[in-house]
Amino acid sequence: MACKGCKSREDLIAEAKNLDKDELLKRYIQSESAKSLLTQQLLRNKKKFTDINKSIVNKKDEKDKKIELNKNRSYKKKINLHDATLKYRKTKYIDEICVIGHPSRLGGADTELDHQISCWIDMGIKVHICPTYKPDYNQMNLKLKERGCIYHQPRDWPSLYGMHCISFCNGEFLAALPDIKKYAKTTTFVNCMTWNFDKEIEMTDLGLIDFHLYQTDHAMYKVSQKLKKYTSYKPLRFNPYFDSADFPFLYDRENDNFRFGRISRGDADKFNKSQLWIYETMTAPLPKYGIILGWDHRAEKKFGTIPSSYIKTLKEGEISQQEFYSICDVIIMTTDTFENLPRVGFEAMASGVVLVVDNKGGWQLQVEEGKTGWLCNNDSEFVYKASRIAFEHQERQDMAFRANELLKDKWGKQSAMDSWEMVFKEIAKK
Repeated sequence: MACKGCKSREDLIAEAKNLDKDELLKRYIQSESAKSLLTQQLLRNKKKFTDINKSIVNKKDEKDKKIELNKNRSYKKKINLHDATLKYRKTKYIDEICVIGHPSRLGGADTELDHQISCWIDMGIKVHICPTYKPDYNQMNLKLKERGCIYHQPRDWPSLYGMHCISFCNGEFLAALPDIKKYAKTTTFVNCMTWNFDKEIEMTDLGLIDFHLYQTDHAMYKVSQKLKKYTSYKPLRFNPYFDSADFPFLYDRENDNFRFGRISRGDADKFNKSQLWIYETMTAPLPKYGIILGWDHRAEKKFGTIPSSYIKTLKEGEISQQEFYSICDVIIMTTDTFENLPRVGFEAMASGVVLVVDNKGGWQLQVEEGKTGWLCNNDSEFVYKASRIAFEHQERQDMAFRANELLKDKWGKQSAMDSWEMVFKEIAKK
């Protein structure tokens, strides 16, 4: 039996016939059916966007809900667009390549090598691995064999006959080059630093390195100063691939404190003497909460003190990078080192953590000033820009989105494939 005051189905149909399309659409949008469809749409995307749903549901104001939903839908479309436009293609220049050494999840060069291997596999290249020592458990846990790589016995140089060989910042490769070169078709050394290895100079002098690869122009300039006098020196630039799969973008973040931090090795040079002063001096509308991952006796000796009670210090590896980025909204970091292309920058951009960093080296490539983060020339700028990002929540959120898009545009798979194709073209000429 119909409830008292409810209209029958026949009455509703008769009423609908007298309404124009605009009025019908307006009533439908306000109906429970439309809301149900919206809920279903969100549930279908639950796997990748659980945090988005949570932030929408938790908001009290209906207008804010719609703005937040539209904003994240728009960003989702941009993410999908990156994947849809990838033009995976088999390279036409080389069929296989052999890595001397082994990637790992520790250290910038080893991690970067792992990501490049993924890129090469998608380009249709058969990747061989010739370790310099027996791989340990953590290295084998990368499951390179399952991903299609072919293993050689450690230091089995004769098995490299006729192959293009490449190594990332591996001193054992440099030391073994006189033997490797007897069998390899070409040898390529990737220097991820901004300084030279002694063996790198020696092997270049002997003509045992066919190609020298660099991720950035500034690194190539610095490293080439001691190498360019040798006639065998052939530098090439490439654009590295960063696989952000292990660093998902985090939408829903705590807002009870202004959460900031820094992450690095425990080397004293990784800390500028003003780092703690900056944290003390910057201001925020919420209580400050900081975390330093990579603090040990070396940093304590440099500063002559320990940080304030609202800053938690952790040793290298005490928590995972992912946990660190889930805690921090912002990285506020100044160092005494000249960074080439910091992996920390890539990880932060992928995770939705905004960078406030030194205006030098690779940071200048990773940060578009005032758009994706802040670059600082001195201590006062650090204090001002750190304070601003603490107060301007919406600006901070917009920067995080734009930084993530920049990462995919400049260091995504398509950009890397295009640059590696040019590298392989040169290698194939040898």
